[in-house]
Amino acid sequence: RSSARSASAETRRESGAGSPDRVPISLDYFGKSVGSHHPVGSHHPVRERDRKGISLVSNNPALPCDNRNIVYRTVELLKKEYGIKKGIRIEIEKRIPIGGGLGGGSSNAATTLMALNELWKLRLSKVELVHLSNRLGSDVPFFIYGGTALVKGRGEIVFPLPVKEGFHYVLLIPPLSIPTENIYKNLKFPLTKSPVNANIIISELLKQKPSCSKMQDLLYNRLSAVAQRVYPVLHRTIQAFHLAVSPYRINFANLKISTNRFATLTISNGVLLSGSGSTIFKLCRSKKEAESLASRLSHLSESQVVVVSSLNK
Repeated sequence: RSSARSASAETRRESGAGSPDRVPISLDYFGKSVGSHHPVGSHHPVRERDRKGISLVSNNPALPCDNRNIVYRTVELLKKEYGIKKGIRIEIEKRIPIGGGLGGGSSNAATTLMALNELWKLRLSKVELVHLSNRLGSDVPFFIYGGTALVKGRGEIVFPLPVKEGFHYVLLIPPLSIPTENIYKNLKFPLTKSPVNANIIISELLKQKPSCSKMQDLLYNRLSAVAQRVYPVLHRTIQAFHLAVSPYRINFANLKISTNRFATLTISNGVLLSGSGSTIFKLCRSKKEAESLASRLSHLSESQVVVVSSLNK
């Protein structure tokens, strides 16, 4: 508390900003993904300081607060590009685990770019912010745009989608941090095309009343089978999630962990791994359904269960 009071004493201006996270509803590695924001993430006040330098603090002791942190590198980039001499203090209040597959770090970086653009009166356009964000990480441009979007390439090509209907999700966040590189290095690119066409998903999303059941059938993540093979505990957690969702008993004894492109579609029922994991989500028809499912998942005491809704522009 004393350090917080000391910081506020040297503050001239402050910007409080929230960082939403993202759920990729279709994720392939032939260069396309479709994702949407949801408001869990983190909150970080950004305070200008009289003293020079960058001060980064967090409520999560596992989060590095030096140039290993993408927020720190974001500030360094802006200061170097625009000759900013002022100091800055950023407090990151993390509400999700590190390595959860929700893009939290990338969201923090995008939020920092936009907050400092306002605080330092840089008057950068969205195009300029996106150009800068490309230098920070593949997922950062998506968070500059917000809402729901089609993303191509490494993540630098973003097409915002005018989705009007919001969706509701249950997030199951296990106490497991999965470094993305551990999944990528075990990913084998198949020669066949994705079993799901992004254009079909987009067509459904843009309807006045998208069908939740159709969207559930279209969920796809090429990384899911790989993550389950590398982390068997994740596979068991997904099994438990499916059992809570399905009104019928599923025989998992015959379900093999495979890198086959259809493996993640076998018993989809609206459940999918988010990104490279470890968060698992369920797409629900209503908030009431999501809340009911969340209560049934409460027995998984080691995991965090959260009900969220998509943020559309």
